[in-house]
Amino acid sequence: MANNKRNGAPKFPTLSKEEYRRIFQDYRKKLENDKVKMTSTNQEKRAYISETESEDNTSSSSDASQPRYEKKRKVSAEKSDAGLSQYDDLPRIPYFGQLPNPREDVMGSFDLNAVIGAIQNEYPATDLEDYLNYYQKSNDQTLEEELNKDIEGFPATFYVVETNNVDLIKCWIQHGADPNITHGPRHFPLLAFAALRGAQTRDQATKTIETLLRLGASHEVIPHAYYDKCNRDLPSAGPDLEELEDIDEDGKQWCTEEALSRLASRLNVSQRYRLWQTSNERKPSGRERVLAERKGAEQVLGLHLTIIGQNTAAAMLKQSILINLALPRKKPLVLMFAGPSGHGKTELSNKLGDLLSLDIEKIDCTTYIRENELFGPRPPYSEYQQGSTLNNFLARNTGKRCIVFLDEFEKTGAEIHNTLLIPFDQGEYRDRRNAEKIDCTKTIWVLATNKFDPTIHAFCDANKEILSNLNAHSEHLRLQRQLCRQLRPQCAQDFGAPLAGRITEILPFLTFNTAEQAVVVDKYIGETEAMIGGPVKVAENPDNDKLVGNVHLKMLNDATICSAIGRDYYLPELGARSISRGVDQLITNPLVARYLESGEDFNDDQPASNFEVGINQQGEVEIWRSEDDPES
Repeated sequence: MANNKRNGAPKFPTLSKEEYRRIFQDYRKKLENDKVKMTSTNQEKRAYISETESEDNTSSSSDASQPRYEKKRKVSAEKSDAGLSQYDDLPRIPYFGQLPNPREDVMGSFDLNAVIGAIQNEYPATDLEDYLNYYQKSNDQTLEEELNKDIEGFPATFYVVETNNVDLIKCWIQHGADPNITHGPRHFPLLAFAALRGAQTRDQATKTIETLLRLGASHEVIPHAYYDKCNRDLPSAGPDLEELEDIDEDGKQWCTEEALSRLASRLNVSQRYRLWQTSNERKPSGRERVLAERKGAEQVLGLHLTIIGQNTAAAMLKQSILINLALPRKKPLVLMFAGPSGHGKTELSNKLGDLLSLDIEKIDCTTYIRENELFGPRPPYSEYQQGSTLNNFLARNTGKRCIVFLDEFEKTGAEIHNTLLIPFDQGEYRDRRNAEKIDCTKTIWVLATNKFDPTIHAFCDANKEILSNLNAHSEHLRLQRQLCRQLRPQCAQDFGAPLAGRITEILPFLTFNTAEQAVVVDKYIGETEAMIGGPVKVAENPDNDKLVGNVHLKMLNDATICSAIGRDYYLPELGARSISRGVDQLITNPLVARYLESGEDFNDDQPASNFEVGINQQGEVEIWRSEDDPES
């Protein structure tokens, strides 16, 4: 799918205004006729459901003696009306090659059918943003009502989520679509639709669920037993009945036997982890939401859903950002990210920048010894006019919110520390090229360090049992606050009291527990699947070839596989990097080797290669060709 590229949409002939008007008038007449037929059909369905419910109320005493969850499942199976097949392929909405310019729209109003038709034909998210912005400025309330309407019997938002294009989904919901919209008499929720539909790759399917949860979709529509232990395999029919304690709650009318079984087969480890994260995170208060909206920082409320592990660090960072927005001061936000390599320090900074649409400058402090190397020489020294990477970044972003990420900050010396004192304390800096004052009060400074690794490793070892309990969120927060207090004097000792006193918050990054290790494995498997799943491309220039492609990977008992790789390869000193090596050795490399062993050549239209990954009798991860693979 073309993402955010105007030339990515298919080319169609341009229609005149008269042709456009006539085609849409005919199409609307058809919709009105279909609506009359649909109303009649729905009345028949309601009569049938009412009759079925009446029969249920007069059921035999033997039925009454069944466990209530079993009985509910039986009833759900009997009243399944159209079933899940209706969601396999939503209706195709006619598309005539382009959306009319809203400023010259011959129809004079927002046309939902035209927009959904365009979205089904790979309409770029940037163009959709422009289109919706126009109508939002004209009449925000009317646009919100339009986005939440049905088309051909399904909510318009279902069509957007069907694309699995997170940029389109984000744009649609941010302009007023309801992330908790439902469909049909069973109130089939949007989140369940996304989970059951899935996507071409695990990575894409996971990002869709993450996006919906970040934008306000409720995790409560999914039975808790599906994600309370994300690193265990689910039975093919779903969790046992006694585990489905919340199956009778509102919002779960859609949970038929068919739906629960398919849900168990579709949810991957990462999706279940994101559902668990949402269930354990405190919901933002009204004031927090209003503050974030007024400051254009709504996305930061879902920061915890962007990384694996480090839930407490993400919560502390989110709180620091909100406080800084609510009570702006001259002193900028200065954060120290402390923890072993490969545990999310860089990732969390990147995600914060993405969510807030901020420029970010990453500086590897191992390459700078003297302060004039980091900030640039002062006049009249040679080449002072060129400044430096950091100097020029601060100058470009004077008075703007931005991020400076100083990696391996422990490699810096007192000279650099002294130069940072005034920017950290007063939010001021002088451009080395012209001595002009630079306003960096809104700059977010992140100092990443491994300096306190021995203390953090000892903390994780001492509290291993409680940190492995994913549901002890408040206890985790208490322990990490305790660790922060322990790190403060160490920070003053290692970096000097003047600098340490200007650090707003120290955020400890802990080692991964067993569940988080499994999720990291699943993330890397998803990236491998995305890399090998696209089409083969044999280019004129061999450097532009993509010779490994059209490979499909099926995971058997993915939680067991991910847990096994995490257990055997995770090293606390290396973090995610050690897990990445394990995925390469056990899955990526053997998979590519098996792929290369078969076939005579590479072709753009070569048949798919289908593989399965599972655990063999010796308890080892193994790859084999699927029975339906052409080479089997």
